[in-house]
Amino acid sequence: MISAVFAFQALHISKGLARPYAIVTPHLDNEGKHMGAYLSNEGTGPAILKEAILNVDGKEYRGLGDTVWPKVLEDLRYVNVNCFRSAWPAADSVIRAGNETPLITVREDTNNLCFMSIVDFLTNHDVRLTLRYESLYGDSFESKQSLKISDERLFDAARVSRAIAIRH
Repeated sequence: MISAVFAFQALHISKGLARPYAIVTPHLDNEGKHMGAYLSNEGTGPAILKEAILNVDGKEYRGLGDTVWPKVLEDLRYVNVNCFRSAWPAADSVIRAGNETPLITVREDTNNLCFMSIVDFLTNHDVRLTLRYESLYGDSFESKQSLKISDERLFDAARVSRAIAIRH
């Protein structure tokens, strides 16, 4: 009986030690070339992705596997989609603890107009991502985050980008 209690306690302790915490964060660091939206796991255990729902200005893009970014950029009428490098996770993909992966970024070999495009995307659009994921033990979690950056200096830069016709 005592060994069953210890086994139960050990299971709860190990579950707590292997808890994932998946988040998505926007970055606009031009010097570090870290510009865009990044998916990471800030927990202590792997996150197994089960569902992703991207909502951009009220329009929903669902699923894992096929990338949603070409449709998002087309719907937002971005002209120069070659500015962006994008990725989208597959169903049941695993994000290890401490890992970060880009979802949408500016290509490294781009110009200032491309930088202004990502600034426009992250400041002038209501972009939200809901992730549903599990731990190794099958515990379910949900993360809901906004990718919108609210900084007046960036709003001014985004207004300039619109004025020079990055978008239709």
